[in-house]
Amino acid sequence: MTENRIIYRWKYSRFRMIFSGLLITVCGLSFGQSTSKQITAKLITDNIVLDGLMDETIWQTAEVAGNFQQFFPSDQVEAQYTTEVRVLYSETHLYVGIYAEKAPG
Repeated sequence: MTENRIIYRWKYSRFRMIFSGLLITVCGLSFGQSTSKQITAKLITDNIVLDGLMDETIWQTAEVAGNFQQFFPSDQVEAQYTTEVRVLYSETHLYVGIYAEKAPG
């Protein structure tokens, strides 16, 4: 009878340790995730000239993705230079326009 109690306690404590470890891991992962960012591409019917310029008026109506963060030399710091991304699509093409400031010099 005593041997059964020892085996039961050992199995129960082992289960508690595994369950606690998994619970801590899952909680840590859920708090470690940042909110995901997304952008919606806009459907267009106009033609876009692929010249490296976003001077067509349709680009100004597209949703802008910005507020990027740098990851080097330190993480989670707002980017020093402005970058904007705009996405358009037609029935046959996907257009991605990127405006990125560069460092002077």
